[in-house]
Parts: sequence; C-alpha cells; structure tokens
Amino acid sequence: MDNRTQRQKRAQSERQRALKFQRTVRAAAIVLAIVLALISLGQSCSTRKAIEDLAAQIRAKKLAQAQEELLALQPSPSPEATPAPASEGVQITLSFVGDVAMGTDDAIIERGEGGDLFAQFYDNYGEDYFFENVKSIFEGDDLTTASLVSNLTLQTDARYNWNPAYRAEPYYGDILAVGGIDAVTVANYHTYDYDYEGYVDTLANLDNSGVGRFGYENVLERDLAGHPADQTRMVQVGNIKVGYVGVYEKADDFYEDTALENIKYLRDEGAQIVIVEVAWTSEDPDKPDDNKILKAHKFIDNGADLVVGIQPDILQGIECYHDKYIVYSLGTFLSCAEEPVNMDSMIFQQTFTIVDGQVQPQADYEIIPCLISSQPKNNCQPTPAKDADAQRVLDRIYDCSAILDGGVSPQ
Repeated sequence: MDNRTQRQKRAQSERQRALKFQRTVRAAAIVLAIVLALISLGQSCSTRKAIEDLAAQIRAKKLAQAQEELLALQPSPSPEATPAPASEGVQITLSFVGDVAMGTDDAIIERGEGGDLFAQFYDNYGEDYFFENVKSIFEGDDLTTASLVSNLTLQTDARYNWNPAYRAEPYYGDILAVGGIDAVTVANYHTYDYDYEGYVDTLANLDNSGVGRFGYENVLERDLAGHPADQTRMVQVGNIKVGYVGVYEKADDFYEDTALENIKYLRDEGAQIVIVEVAWTSEDPDKPDDNKILKAHKFIDNGADLVVGIQPDILQGIECYHDKYIVYSLGTFLSCAEEPVNMDSMIFQQTFTIVDGQVQPQADYEIIPCLISSQPKNNCQPTPAKDADAQRVLDRIYDCSAILDGGVSPQ
C-alpha cells in the first residue's frame, strides 16, 4: 500500500470517529433536555430529586464517553528516541582514498607532449563526472578523505622546475565536494608545485568549495553524528569528535615530531578518534621501509587510532599493530595520465565503535578494490573493480600484507 492510500484511509477513519463523537454529544443533549422538561412540569420533590440524580448520572456517563471519543481523535504521538546506553556503543564509518590529481602539468602542454585531458572531460561532462561511480560509497559513510596533489591556483610563473607539477582551476574544488569527498590532506610532494602562493591559493579555494583540509601544522576537527551499534533500536546518539593529522616525510626533517604534537593536541581537545595520514616513499614497492614501520608504530603508541599511508603510487599491505590498523599505501585514486603506470587502487573503510567514550580495538574494516578508470584507456573516472580485476587488487594487498609482521589476511 502506497503512502497516498494510507493517508486516505487514515483520514476516512478520523472522519468516522468525529461523526460518532458528534452523535454522542447530540444524544446527551437530548436526554438532558427531556430531564429538564420533566422537572419543569412540577413533579414532586422526591420525583424531581430522582430525576435530577438520573440526569447527573447520564450526564457524567455521556461526558466520560464523549471524552473518550475526543481522545481517540487525537493522533498517536511518535515514539521518542531514547538516549543510547553507553554500554551498547555508537559507530561511525570513515573512508580513505589516495592521491587525487586534478588538472595537468602546464609544461607538458608547452612542450607539445599532450593536452589537458582533465579539462576536456570537465568541459564535456561537468563536475559530477569524475567521482560518479564511487559517490554513493562516499555518501554512505560519515566522512571521506583524499590526498590532493594539485594546486588550485592561477599561478603559472612560480612553477618549480620538476615534473609533474599539477595545476588546477580554482573552482575544481567543487569537483571534490559534489563527488562526496569531505576533506583532503595537502601534505605531500606537490604542496609547493607553484610555490607558497599556489599553496595559499589552494587552501583558500578549498575553503570556498566547502572542502575541509589539513596538513603540516593544520589539523582537522569534525564532530560526526554517530549511529547506534544496534541498528534495530531507535536511540539518540551524541556526536563523535574525530581529528585528522597530515604530514609529509620530505617536507620537514621533524615530520614525526609534528605528527606527535598534533596527535597530542587533538587528544587534549577531546578527540575520541585520531587519524594520521602520511605521504612517504619506499625503496621497495611491495613493502614499506623499516623506518616507516617504526614511525607508524610510534604514531599508534602515542594515540593514533589509524595510520594511512599515501605513497608510493602503488598499493601496499595493511598491518594490525596493537589492535589498530596501518594502511601503508593507498596508491593513486584519480589521475588523468594518458598512460598511467598502474590502474589499481582501493577505498579503505573503517567502522569505529565507541563504548563509554572509548574506541574499541580491531575496528571493522572493508577494502573496496577500485580501478582509476572505468575503461581500459584512462578516462579519469575511479570505479569499483569487479571479477578478475577486483581479485587482482585484493591479492596484491594481501600478498603485501603477508610480508608484514602483523599483516592482515583475507576476512
């Protein structure tokens, strides 16, 4: 039965109850009129007293019945949500993807080695195009972050002399927003592709698009509305405070200290969950360097609930350390390179459960295998992988995890 039919039936039932109430009131009025008429005929005192008593009884009975009918006409109140018992816990789901490269390297165009493929897709299909195949995943979680490796700026003269250096139009930040990406880390090897001016422009243009940003000395704090761990109950849940830290190993000899200071700051601010995202490199594409592993462990030991690596451009393994996870490399997620080195990517999701204000160990996670293109030739459209492609991506992740001391295995 559709909503319209239900509303019609409910309205008809209410009209019938209203008519019944009106008939009850009219009957009571008639009885009272008869009684009063008899009294006016001058019956004996005893008779009048009996009639008056009878009238009072009838009046009381009819009044009570009328009140019952009136109450029946009132709509039933909606069940109110009760506060979630702390012992049952609340949950939030966070998603993470790797490098997002919008725009292109101007030098490539100047050398005549290619055009702005990203701009071509934007002009032909609009801002919704790039993330349309993964948007439903991002909108189904509580917050999604990516690593932005593009400068959103009009600066061209200050370009550093290395390749590639991604420059994107200032309004390209809207692509992230409409695609379901809520925030980005700007701490990576492309931060200053167009010098400090390009970096400042990028922050301002992200703000204009409503996309959160963090990295280096800047942290991101968000209050997220959780949902009850028991989905069958109607309960009210309070907000969960989540903090994000972003660092880049080559930008600062003391990036480890920066991360640790920011973790402490967020904890002091009351963050219940702290995420550290790190852009780093690795000599072995299959395994992070030992010093990277040690630093990731240190971040966990000092209060991080999850460590996410952004580089290298290829997927690496996942480790469980002290009941918390370290994703060593998410790889590239969006690129408009005409011949990308690697097409495989992933979305990493983790659902945290908080009980009595404490994050529970070994939070549920999900690996969503992806490709950076929906076609064999790169079309700048990240897409969940299927069948053999999905299995290849998962095999890569689990094979790389197996060579880590606490590497995860297929669930």
